[in-house]
Amino acid sequence: MISDSGKKIFLFLQKTCAASHAISAWECGGYFLFRNRYQFDQVTEDAMINRLSSFSLDDNDFEAVKQLCCRIASKFDV
Repeated sequence: MISDSGKKIFLFLQKTCAASHAISAWECGGYFLFRNRYQFDQVTEDAMINRLSSFSLDDNDFEAVKQLCCRIASKFDV
């Protein structure tokens, strides 16, 4: 996501899952979309936590991304 006329860039990192679905920008913002009312009524907190955690980076992967971002940022004169 890009904001402030391109001055800020936000990365929403996620793992690729074999289940062939991806977390959307809406879900990253805390809004969960369901196909119908029945799915909404049946969902549990545990199911939502599992869905989010299945796309989350573990600590080692997150640290690697931070290091990569810092290396790239250090090449720019600000």
